[in-house]
Amino acid sequence: MGRKTLILLFLVCLVFFSASTFAACWDCATGSSDSGDRSTYCECDEQEKCKDPFRKSTVWEYSTGLGCGDISSGIDYCSDKYTLEEAYLDCYSCDEVKWVTIDCRDYGDYVCSDGRCVVGDPCEGVVCDDYCGSDNVRYYNGECSGGNCYYTTYDCDNSDTGWTYECPANYVRRRKSDYSCSAGSCVESIVYEYISYLGDSDYCDKRADYCTTKCTHGQYDCDSNSECASGLECKGGISSIGDGCCYSSEYWNDNTNKCVQCYSDSQCQADYCTDWQTICTTSQVKRTRTCYDYYCTSSGTCSYTTTPETQTWDNGHEDFCKKKKEYCGVGCSRGQYDCDYDSECASGLNCKGPIGGNLDGCCNTNEQWDDAGYRCVECLSDSHCHSDYCTEWAYTCTSTQVKRERTCYDYYCTSSGMCAYTTNPESEVVSSNGDSDYCNERSAHCTTKCTHGQYDCDSNSECATGLECMGPLAVYSDGCCYPGTEKWDHTLLICYTLHDHKGCYDGDVYWYDSRGERQDKAEECGDSGWAGDAYCDSNKVYRDYVNRGCSNAACTASTEKRLVETCDGWEKCVGGECVAKTCEEMGYPKGSCSGLDPTKCIDNDAYECKDVGSTKCWSLKEDCGPDEYCRDPVGSTGAHCTSNPIISFSGKVLGFVFDNGNSHYEGLPNLKARLYDKDLIDDALIGEATTDAEGHFSFTGIDTEAWDAGDGDTADLYVVVKLETPIVALSRAWDPTIISYNTNTTENAISSIQEDIIIGGPQAPMEDRTIGILLVTTLITVEREYALFKSFYPEWSMKQVFIEIHEGEDTAYWEEFFKDEIHLYEERMADFSVVAHEYGHAVMWNEYGTVEGEGAAHTPWSEEVGRGLIMHHIDPSDPEFAMMEGWAEFMQSVIVEKMEVSSPCEVDGVVRTGVLYYSKENNDWDVNCSGCCKRDIETNKWWMGGDYEPDNSGAIVEGAVASIFWDIYDSENGDELNGQGISDGFKKIWSIIREDNPDNILEFWDH
Repeated sequence: MGRKTLILLFLVCLVFFSASTFAACWDCATGSSDSGDRSTYCECDEQEKCKDPFRKSTVWEYSTGLGCGDISSGIDYCSDKYTLEEAYLDCYSCDEVKWVTIDCRDYGDYVCSDGRCVVGDPCEGVVCDDYCGSDNVRYYNGECSGGNCYYTTYDCDNSDTGWTYECPANYVRRRKSDYSCSAGSCVESIVYEYISYLGDSDYCDKRADYCTTKCTHGQYDCDSNSECASGLECKGGISSIGDGCCYSSEYWNDNTNKCVQCYSDSQCQADYCTDWQTICTTSQVKRTRTCYDYYCTSSGTCSYTTTPETQTWDNGHEDFCKKKKEYCGVGCSRGQYDCDYDSECASGLNCKGPIGGNLDGCCNTNEQWDDAGYRCVECLSDSHCHSDYCTEWAYTCTSTQVKRERTCYDYYCTSSGMCAYTTNPESEVVSSNGDSDYCNERSAHCTTKCTHGQYDCDSNSECATGLECMGPLAVYSDGCCYPGTEKWDHTLLICYTLHDHKGCYDGDVYWYDSRGERQDKAEECGDSGWAGDAYCDSNKVYRDYVNRGCSNAACTASTEKRLVETCDGWEKCVGGECVAKTCEEMGYPKGSCSGLDPTKCIDNDAYECKDVGSTKCWSLKEDCGPDEYCRDPVGSTGAHCTSNPIISFSGKVLGFVFDNGNSHYEGLPNLKARLYDKDLIDDALIGEATTDAEGHFSFTGIDTEAWDAGDGDTADLYVVVKLETPIVALSRAWDPTIISYNTNTTENAISSIQEDIIIGGPQAPMEDRTIGILLVTTLITVEREYALFKSFYPEWSMKQVFIEIHEGEDTAYWEEFFKDEIHLYEERMADFSVVAHEYGHAVMWNEYGTVEGEGAAHTPWSEEVGRGLIMHHIDPSDPEFAMMEGWAEFMQSVIVEKMEVSSPCEVDGVVRTGVLYYSKENNDWDVNCSGCCKRDIETNKWWMGGDYEPDNSGAIVEGAVASIFWDIYDSENGDELNGQGISDGFKKIWSIIREDNPDNILEFWDH
């Protein structure tokens, strides 16, 4: 909820207190004080009568009475954050001020401010910074408590470390860390000492002693192999300065202090040549190798020089094919030379030519070697080529002929050694369409037989698939036609179709064969006649007539539009018939009439009912002028124009609402609105209406002449709205009548009135802006809560609740002993939750008839309550009281927002407790919960009570009861039942409260 709430059920509702001045009370009569012994003070005379309690204002009054003048030296003041110096005047002397020193912390979490002890955080403004003490001690993580800083300490010397050794590439050193305190932190300083450098007489000895790695290759001075890394030896004079670690195959040069490979050429590798490497290409065989000559350089390293050697055999060399076979593993390919044996040629080739010279080449077996052109050729003479020949006859078929063709070849050897030939094509026609053997030849030599219409055939087998040989057969002039649908005309030598096309004959469609001869009837075209229903055109009735016949080998039907009937002037054609027109269609825009009412006022004009054709229509009788009004009285006069108006009065009742930070005007429903005509003595009630869901009210048909209230002029109208619905009514404590709001009075009303009633907010009159908001808040909250209860049980109801508004005081309570009503003080009305809380009490009282539990001062987290109007005392709470308040706190959380209060808690292991007590200074019940935490109805441990100990019964803590209700409601809040976002969990709670009336949470749980 974001608010601190304490509720006193019986007569007052407590709120969290603000701290006020603690001052000593002085009794002049006895010379005593509740702040200490004042026996040295004199008694007061009549002029010095004491005030009780003794407050700072008393010092001024004493000064005035004694005539002391300026008493600035006698004003209370704060000597430090927690100490109050309180001034008391001597009874007989203006010069002497008695001071009483008060430690504000004696009252709890109090500090001194502006001469008063006030509630405050003693640690406010206190910063606990880290700092350094003596002897390198660090003070850190300071926390303020009671205004003092408390620290964790650490001696920085405890972080000092011993020596550790480091061995980079060229030296050995050791380091350690020395810590000191600076600016509240331990600061590290690094100390280094160097042991030995590369080249020192003990360098390798020190690395062996202190390092994980010994001297590496080229490092010195060493005195034994054990001082060198694995795989190295100490080379040189040994035990003298300048010995170094080298590989066993190396020597130490003490002049350059380096490891070397040699002193002379003999210490280097022997000279050698690599193996021959062969490179084979299409036309060349090449062999290469490299020879190495080793020697010792002046720097003591072995080096060498190289000499390349090469052997080459190209295509045509007398040994080319031999070397290719020997070194490349393959013989010469076709056309390469010189070869001496077939084995020197690639597989499948032969060595051709004179053999033994350098003019022989590798060719295919059927080829010859041309030793002049150094190439393989197909022939050297015609005898080497193919014999002459002709191909077989090949038959070809056109659509009307069978032909045959062949080609003859003449071979010879060309000058380039290639075999070539010349061709001679031959062709002839075997048979043509119509020849006596045409279809027979096509069957023998063509892929297609005689097709449709070709001839001469002698049998069906000589015709293509699907055709038959038709005619006398075995004689010339038989042709291939489609069986069943065609015949062969051996005179015209054609196939003709039986149903080839259609034509007209005697008004119908007939079939004709492809020769044009008529056959059987194809289609009956039918008789002419009427078609379709009658239809309208230009206020006439028409019908279509169809003329049927044959044209262009198809049946035809032409439609003719024929007139059936012409409608009269007062008629219209609709759906193919003449019907009477409406009054509007005949120029009478006000429509038809029955004749029962001979006259009528329509749109402020007088009309009479008139016969027009076969119907009756409203016809204008009298046109009322701009300053006239139509009257329609009962009697012989009938409708007529007059100067007296009939008006309406409408508006809207708007209330200003604070709703979760969204301030807006909202229409107020279900309020009773009354319309009055103002008079000098008694105002006349004209009518009543109820505002709708959006706050609208409306009064219509107001005859201003009839409601002139006898004052001789037109009506003086205003509307009164009372803050009363069937659910709730609001009144003021000083005025028992229901609170009401009026519109302005419109005097001499002659036109309709539109005026809203604004309650509260910036648009309302200044005196109503604040109280209006409070009244609207109260009204809307109760209506919402009532609607919620009724949404689950439509048959549920309760009697109207009266809410009495009081001035001042931050409290609210439900009173059921004398009359059922809620008392709200203006300071609490703007809080929706307070109204919802108290209405929750009213609903429980309505359901139970009475409620167990005595009223008391209380807070959600306390297991104790405050009672007694005169003798104040703290009592343990009880389950009945906790049930009653827990239910109301639950309802305010459902209707408005989750209840939230400062509550006992545990923070960083520190328990913050709370207590309910009676404040004599405030003369009211109050709480002390210094340092408490904000907790709401969903996240709390209110069941642990004010001492925050887990030894309470949650049944006596009202906040725990409210939290149980909330858990049941909130756990099922996803299943909306009533369209208002309320869950099935609420229905379960409400049904038990309504039907079983449990007195405490344990009885509730049993249901």
